[in-house]
Amino acid sequence: MTQNKKTGFRPVVLLSNISHLLAHLFMVIFPTAVLGMEGEFGLGYAELIPLSLAGYMLFGGGALPAGWLGDRWSGTGMLIVMLLGLGAAAMVTGMASSPVVLSLGLALLGLSASIYHPVGLAMIVRHSEHKGRDLGVNGIYGSAGLSGGPLLAGLITDYFGWRSAFMLPGLGALAVGLAYLAHVGLGGLRENPPEEEKEYRLPTRRLVPVFLGLMVMTLCSGMIFQLNSVSMPKVFALRLGGVGGMSASEAGALVSIVFLGASLSPVLGGLMADRFQLRRVYVVLFFLIAPMCLGAAYFGGWPLFAFVLCVAMLYSSSNPAESALFVHYSPPRWHATALALKFLMALGASSLGVPLVGLIYDRTGDFFWLYALMGALALGAGGISLLLPEERPQVPAGEASP
Repeated sequence: MTQNKKTGFRPVVLLSNISHLLAHLFMVIFPTAVLGMEGEFGLGYAELIPLSLAGYMLFGGGALPAGWLGDRWSGTGMLIVMLLGLGAAAMVTGMASSPVVLSLGLALLGLSASIYHPVGLAMIVRHSEHKGRDLGVNGIYGSAGLSGGPLLAGLITDYFGWRSAFMLPGLGALAVGLAYLAHVGLGGLRENPPEEEKEYRLPTRRLVPVFLGLMVMTLCSGMIFQLNSVSMPKVFALRLGGVGGMSASEAGALVSIVFLGASLSPVLGGLMADRFQLRRVYVVLFFLIAPMCLGAAYFGGWPLFAFVLCVAMLYSSSNPAESALFVHYSPPRWHATALALKFLMALGASSLGVPLVGLIYDRTGDFFWLYALMGALALGAGGISLLLPEERPQVPAGEASP
């Protein structure tokens, strides 16, 4: 395998970073494209939003089998399957002729995208000497997908229709997947083997409660991400659009600005994760998210935009520390499976909160209680992380303390 000594660049890492961008891009198309779908199939916004529930659940739920296959088979192979799956699922979604087919297409998108996080992040860890920093750089690619997706979806929806908002990016994903498949066939991608096995950082009897705590913690943080991402286009259209409202492209552009503003945050969070105790970084960030959510609940106009931006930036900063915590408490040969547990909760179980976006809007005509809930979840995530055991350096097998 060739490596540029100055940058540490590896083709495998580039595949992981591009895959991260596309996984997030496809998962944020629907919340913006749905603004151009109101009335489609005879359904309104509050009725269309729940059609994405299966996709969001599978985005996290599919992580566990994907992580297991990544550990047992091939990380690069799984990422290529993801790219081809995203392209095919986007085509199905764009050609949907009924709510059932639309929901099926969105479910296939979520299942395909679920492959990325456990597999791609484990590959970053395996090929990196500075894990926090490189996880942060990888987070920039994910943020680029988050920020570019709504803008791309809004523009395509306004000019070519919501179906094209899925099908055009789908063609791009198919092209990238086929290109990497050809590259593998030519021997251009090789993975590093797992690191030498080391002893667990904790006695086995303590691993179960620690991982249960981590999973509840990430359930709270994941719900913040899901609720904020799905609601943003409608929140901006409602509170910033004035009497005339906003077009899909205008709302999508504002959402893109939020995610763009948060795009550099993972690097800062990664550097903090390399320098300070992981749980302390996590606690501080989530205890700062809570008052930002409270501000978003109370204010409208541009102050609302500023608070929502802060929530996104702080959440993005927490991702490297959160992933590193799961890696910290698991042996190298189980890194992908451990990360799969994280995303099972962060993106799978947390998606059960997605219908709350439509429900709260339908009942109240606003999103005050949605942001109040997000603030409570932030306090919960930060509080649980305080209960994690002290972090200690990993030592070779046979030298670990009891």
